[in-house]
Amino acid sequence: MKLRLISRFLWSFGDGTPSVAGAAKQNHKFKNPGTYTVRLTVFDNAGCSTALVWTGQTAYCNGNRAATVTHPVTVKKPKHKKHRQ
Repeated sequence: MKLRLISRFLWSFGDGTPSVAGAAKQNHKFKNPGTYTVRLTVFDNAGCSTALVWTGQTAYCNGNRAATVTHPVTVKKPKHKKHRQ
């Protein structure tokens, strides 16, 4: 059996910005407070992820739901410091 390693991470931040292909750790700034659904989908070095890949004769990858995870992220309104006069 050929060893498959995670080689690509696709991040979707749920705020309307385009998805980002990047590293396992990702920084993102949300413009507005609210609750967003952040999704991470991983792909292995053969290009397999959540979907079935059919070559026309055989299933190259079966795909697996475990290749994606979603998590709600709540962004609060920043607290403003009071100015002393």
